[in-house]
Amino acid sequence: MPSTFPPRPISRVTNAIENGAWYCFLVWTAVGCIVMPFEIGEVTIRESVPFAGLREALITILGVADAVWIIFAAIIVYFYTLRREGGVRARVWAIIIMTGSAVAEFVGAKTGFPFGDYTYTDNFGTRLFGVLPFTIPLAWLIIVLAGRYLTVWIFPLWNRWQLALSTAVIATLTDLNLEFIAWKVRAYWIWYPPGSAQALNPPSWPPIQNYISWFVLSFVLCLVLPALQQFPRGKAPEPFRPVLVL
Repeated sequence: MPSTFPPRPISRVTNAIENGAWYCFLVWTAVGCIVMPFEIGEVTIRESVPFAGLREALITILGVADAVWIIFAAIIVYFYTLRREGGVRARVWAIIIMTGSAVAEFVGAKTGFPFGDYTYTDNFGTRLFGVLPFTIPLAWLIIVLAGRYLTVWIFPLWNRWQLALSTAVIATLTDLNLEFIAWKVRAYWIWYPPGSAQALNPPSWPPIQNYISWFVLSFVLCLVLPALQQFPRGKAPEPFRPVLVL
């Protein structure tokens, strides 16, 4: 059984970064709630903003908005982990999740296994080696850790197998929720790109193997993480921010 520890003290700088990311995330989310429903894009900005400098600045911001949003979210989840588990564990967890997910996603985008035939675009951030947006491992970090915290918040006595199973369910439901926006609206990735087996007659939804792969990968990533630190009742830092981000 893991030892019991008090909440980890953090420096003023760390606290400032965490709080800054939190408020920026809230503002960015609020802006997104205006931009997306009203379909405000480059064309709208060019037609509506008369000042060239401001117009180009807004177009640039719009182009990186989704990636910046994910960065803020990842900082929030990571710094909660830092505060709850300490620096070493937070770094190890981040390395495990981001490396494991990056390898799986890179192979998937290149080969179609295990997720299915898809390719990423530049709409979700710069692609590493021209293949994988750097934001994808950050998204996995958010989903796996926040899903884990949500589970342990509700079921604090569950063992690591139950925790991994619940996290996998949450991750898979999250992907199911995100697919329509991420694929159809924002075009972070393209299912059945030219050259794939179903390119000429693409189905309306991703293949079932995508969701099975999400479940298996998130289950494995959560299972291999070290056990969460145990706290006396009422002493653990509340995971309100990571859960709300999720």
